[in-house]
Amino acid sequence: MKNIFNTKTISLFLAFVIILSFTYIQPVCAADYSNITLTEEETELIASLVYHETKGEPLLSKMCFYAMILNRLKNENFPNDVRKVVYDCGAFDSAMKGKLSRLPSREEMKTELGALTTVIKNNVDPTCGALFTMKKDDPCLWEIMVLFTVEDRVFGIVT
Repeated sequence: MKNIFNTKTISLFLAFVIILSFTYIQPVCAADYSNITLTEEETELIASLVYHETKGEPLLSKMCFYAMILNRLKNENFPNDVRKVVYDCGAFDSAMKGKLSRLPSREEMKTELGALTTVIKNNVDPTCGALFTMKKDDPCLWEIMVLFTVEDRVFGIVT
């Protein structure tokens, strides 16, 4: 039996799900990620970060997290270097705790890369410009203006 679930099929499926979900959840915010070029090492670093930070969360949450990282790379208030964004002092627990050296499995990495590819290739930002994320129960939540919520995770900007 032929396996129809290859990377291209999964990417197309993810794009369809995203577009369909935005139709009912919120309008799609266009983003221009064309000026962001990631090396294989940078892509794996971001994928590892998102994997560890969003473990057990839905695909939409992962896509929002990717968009937030890309938004930081484009924003003048953040470094335009992937490693500096990822390892920014105190920004992400998994980076601070040294978890990023443990890469996701091959199958998990396919999911992560599929979500990242969907965001970049379709130039969509489900967060509409978010630069920060945190859990709803975070005591610092009052510091950001919430732009998008996925289950117990919020994405926003500093007010």
